[in-house]
Formats: sequence, C-alpha cells, structure tokens
Amino acid sequence: MTVGTTNTFSQNRNQIINRAMAAIGIRTDQRALSYSEVSEASDELNIMIKSWKTKDYLWKTTEGTLFLVNNQPSYKLDGLTANATENYSTTTTTADAAAAATSIVVTSTSGFVIGYNIGVVQDNNTILWTTIANIVGLTITLTDALTYSATSGNNVYCYETKINRPELINSLRVRSSTGTDLPTTALARDSYFNIPVKTNSARPNQWYYDKQLSYGTIYLWPTPNSVSDTVNFTFQKMFFDIDSAATDPDFPIEWINALSLNLALRMARIKGKDFQFREQLKRDADEALSDVQGYDREPASIYFQPATSVNIGSYR
Repeated sequence: MTVGTTNTFSQNRNQIINRAMAAIGIRTDQRALSYSEVSEASDELNIMIKSWKTKDYLWKTTEGTLFLVNNQPSYKLDGLTANATENYSTTTTTADAAAAATSIVVTSTSGFVIGYNIGVVQDNNTILWTTIANIVGLTITLTDALTYSATSGNNVYCYETKINRPELINSLRVRSSTGTDLPTTALARDSYFNIPVKTNSARPNQWYYDKQLSYGTIYLWPTPNSVSDTVNFTFQKMFFDIDSAATDPDFPIEWINALSLNLALRMARIKGKDFQFREQLKRDADEALSDVQGYDREPASIYFQPATSVNIGSYR
C-alpha cells in the first residue's frame, strides 16, 4: 500500500462555484457556466461568507499586541494608525543614545529588517516610532532621529505589519514590564462612556472595543501611565473576499463541502428550484456546516460554579 506524502489539496473560487452549480443541475458535462452565472454565484458566495463572520472561528482567532502611548486612552486599529501587530521582535539598547541620535546599538538584531517599523523606548516615557533605514552588525540606523535620550537597557521593538480592524476582541490583558499578564474587564459602550473622569492615569484594568465600518477603536481605562507596559489581546481577524477565479477561500480545506453545499442552497432559491429539492439540499447543507462548526472547537474543559455577585461594569 502506498500512502500519500502531500497535504496540499485545495479548491479555488470557481471550483467551489462549479461544484455548487453542479449540485443543482445548472452546470453539467455538456454545459459550462456563463460569465454572468459565475459572477452571480461569486457575489452570493461572498455575501454568504460575510454573514458567517459573526461566529467565532479558531483559525481566524489570534493574538495581537498594542504598544501604549503615555496618557492616551484610545487606539485606532485600521492597519495605519495605532502601533498594534500580531508579531514583533524585541531587543534592548546596549549604549546610551542622546536626543537627535539617528542610530542605536542593540543586543540583537534578530527579527529586525530594513524597512520594518521600529520603536525605541525613550527616557521621558515615550516611544519613538520610525522605520529601519539600515542595519550594520548591532547598529541600527533610524529613518527619524530620537526626540529624547534613550539609556542603555531600554526596550526596542520591531514589527512589519499593523493590525487591521478586528471583527471581535475576545479578551485583553495588560503585560507589565516584568512579563506578568494582568487581567482586565470588558465594558459595554455605556459603561465606558459613563465613566465621569477618563483622564485618571494608572495601569489600565478596563476596556471597551468600538467596531466601526472601516476601523475599530480600543478604549482603555485608566489611561495608561507607562510605555513599558503592553496590551495583549485575543481577536478575530476579518475574512478576506474571494475576488478572483483562482482565489482560495479564507477557510480551512475541510470547509469546502460546507461552502459549496450552502452556496448551492442559495443558488437553488435564486434559480427557482422546487421546494422538495431545496429541503433535501438544506438538510445536506446544514449537516455539512454543523460538522465543520463542531470540529472547529477548542478541546477545553467546561467548568460550572455557583453565581457570585460581581460588579462587572464598576469603575470604582
């Protein structure tokens, strides 16, 4: 018996559409789909996927890090503004750097790449964010000069890409300079905006996430008082559009059957297939979706405990 050694099978947009349209008898061996039929099915596929994003999917859930600004309560996540990223590298300076310096000497340059974003913690509790202009040995040249001195031993951060708008933030922790993660409490919109004094400065312990059409904003309370802390958060990334024939869906391969059958169900309604046919197709589509949703669960234990009186929205 010969066992395969690859695990690369995938299906792109048009292959999913062909499977769906074959399931309802529109595409056959003798009849290929027209351009307008593919376009119509593509629209329905993307609309369907957009409606599914309200659920919690393991492969779209990941960790992010937000770098803080002293006394700044809100941070806009749009891929451009806040210094927030999924992955970053860190090191420390090994020599004092004066204000207006355009280079720093560091412990290690592992993970530091020319053109990446770099943040240098300065002695006035700020982070100078710029990009890496050059790296020679352990010396990093900055695109912009330091605005304040940076003592030997200060943290230096580096990352490539900023986080776009999260669909959902599941949890948020504040990581202290010693590496300890401190829990925080999620607030409802009214609970945050009803806090009478939002300028209190301390380590944040409460937060609210406001998702808008093209960006999301994290609000922290109290207002951060140290750039040595970072905010780590678990979030759900946005789904990407399937916008061309050869584009693979933003789903694991085990979701292909659920995608094609549920698309077939939507197209069966549009194409006027009879009720009995659609009912059987709905059972198949629901079963395929239920199977993959059940598979996409964390193998974690469930604990039950008596209810306690907790003032979740408190800001006292």
